[in-house]
Amino acid sequence: MKKKILFAATMFVALLFSACDGGANNPSAQGEKNSEHGMYVGITGFSDNVEFYGSQNHRYMVLTPSNVGTYTSFINSLSMGDATVLYYAVDNNLSYLQNCTFPDDLSSVNIITFTDGLNQGSRALDKQNGNHDYAANDKSYVAEVNRKIKNIKVQGLSINAYAIGIKGKDVSGDAVATFQDNLVQLSSSKDNAMEVSNMDEVSAKFKEIAASLYSKSESTNLTITIPMPSENEKERFTFDNVTDAAASKCYIEGVYANGALTNITYVGCMSNSGKEVPEQAAGGVKIKFEFINFTDEQGKAVSTTYMQQWHMEPGQTTWTRNSEFKPAESIDIKEEHKTAVVMLILDCSSSLGSDFTKVKAAANDFIKTLAGETVDNPGIDNQPHCWEATYTYSGTTITTYVWATEEEMIENARIMNDDPDFSNVSYRLSSANDEYSCEALNEGGWSNTAQVRFAKENDNERVWVMAIGQVDADNNLVQTLAEYEFGTSRGVTSYYDIPAGEHVPVLYYAADTDEDSGWYYALDEHFYSFQPNKKYTYSCGDDGQYLEFTITLDGSINAPAKSKVVARMKIHKSQLGTLRQFRK
Repeated sequence: MKKKILFAATMFVALLFSACDGGANNPSAQGEKNSEHGMYVGITGFSDNVEFYGSQNHRYMVLTPSNVGTYTSFINSLSMGDATVLYYAVDNNLSYLQNCTFPDDLSSVNIITFTDGLNQGSRALDKQNGNHDYAANDKSYVAEVNRKIKNIKVQGLSINAYAIGIKGKDVSGDAVATFQDNLVQLSSSKDNAMEVSNMDEVSAKFKEIAASLYSKSESTNLTITIPMPSENEKERFTFDNVTDAAASKCYIEGVYANGALTNITYVGCMSNSGKEVPEQAAGGVKIKFEFINFTDEQGKAVSTTYMQQWHMEPGQTTWTRNSEFKPAESIDIKEEHKTAVVMLILDCSSSLGSDFTKVKAAANDFIKTLAGETVDNPGIDNQPHCWEATYTYSGTTITTYVWATEEEMIENARIMNDDPDFSNVSYRLSSANDEYSCEALNEGGWSNTAQVRFAKENDNERVWVMAIGQVDADNNLVQTLAEYEFGTSRGVTSYYDIPAGEHVPVLYYAADTDEDSGWYYALDEHFYSFQPNKKYTYSCGDDGQYLEFTITLDGSINAPAKSKVVARMKIHKSQLGTLRQFRK
């Protein structure tokens, strides 16, 4: 089944070889400066020797959708050998890379190494090339490789080095510690050293890194078209799913004056356009504003799915939503790409056995993802698996386990990345192989559901039932997603699971006469957006004269409590009968 990879888009860049001449162990050799822009990608296969995509002195080419086939053909042509010149393969590429030059907009330099075992034969191959500086033993060799990773700069940029390892058949006993240390030494940080337990996890890691590298090379320009505002009118463009502009945590705000949006502030997002953006004619009574390199505060893409426009006239204090603003018609997103460099270094040793075919498949998907393609995932398909999900919530790192398909995990990651309360969202396949063992790894879970509980503070009130409901186009209550009948008693219920989305908090009001009894809205703003993986309390309070209905956000399902009131309606007891009732 085809799956859409996050941040995927089409790259249109020219085909070019980067001519980085000179031997890999000759640091004084100078490569040719290139002026073309794009994703420069190279591939190295290693076993008892090394093979390079292109040639020894011509390793990088700008990857485009039209030349993906040349990469996959090279990957498919790789064959297994009987040694593992792991250190040499990485060292060789480091020495080569430091002499190459790329366009001035170079944004990142990356090396991704995959191995299933230990180093064998690197010192011998190194000596054959006349380099004897640190070939005394494997320990000093890999230490020097790590020093290079940490210190080499390519046009002022540090190298991002990743190492993904799966223990081969020959890794046991004391060799396990050496294998694990290899991953750390061949990485630019401990977080980039990744030990996995099966080839499905290798494939998932490859795609995760590729999607991340692709998105980091993107530059997104956002153009917003609106009718010309009044002079000195405030404009706010919100990107989170809010019903009140004041509640937004991700927005652009400015004042329209003298043909420009001025005094611009960015909350939860940023742009290179700065504090003033001049208007551009958009035809008729409409104008447009362009925001260059528009991202969230972490440099990631901002979803425009829930984008809304709000305005405030001079002298006013509340925001008014432009109900005619339609994101699909009012915004234009242009994606450009900065230059990036990626070298994929693949273990081709015979110890891989039948897994070598899976290594090739994972590498092919890696290349396709870098090129912006939607790729098949034959290892995972669309079957549910157990995933280890990690994210940071208000400074606390949390790990949870989820039984879901990859498609569902991608969507959950997108939703959480759009929420400023969450950061560093990632996931990978776990070792659990069935739903029962996955659930046993943690309590709770990570899904497209929210949780809600009901609270009634006093006995003998006329609020008989509290519920979360759904209504049809005519405002008829058609379904209750969760409800609790308090009768005349007070209390607090346990949490109920409900689908995330916009739902209506309602109550059943039991009047003195039957004709006044029925289902009523509990909030002035009838709908409330219940966010995935968050928990809420819908409560009825009483201060003696007024009843107060509130929705309180209690935090994340899998995070410490962070309670705050997010919606409220207050009504005098004498006016209970005037609560707005659903149409019948």
